[in-house]
Amino acid sequence: MRTGWTCSSSSRRWSIWPTAIGHGALPSYLAGVMKPHAGIYAEAERRFGLEPAATVFIDDRADNIAAARARGWRGIVHGGYHSTLAALRDLEVACGRPDP
Repeated sequence: MRTGWTCSSSSRRWSIWPTAIGHGALPSYLAGVMKPHAGIYAEAERRFGLEPAATVFIDDRADNIAAARARGWRGIVHGGYHSTLAALRDLEVACGRPDP
């Protein structure tokens, strides 16, 4: 499973964030738009070769999830570790670590 993330951040703030998390990151200042604008999801698809139906997006904002779902992505509104883990398992995403 590949992982990546998006961030609503400026270039100045981005320079202090960890960039080696997952398989890629897409800060909004590089995409030219912020979530929930459809353009950031389109840019993620292009940049990382994502297939919308095979993409799971997790975010703490329902409007960002709605925008991802409008592009055909599967979405999970993050409410906490246990609820997100359960939602991933409901989508049959392999989760390697057992519940703490």
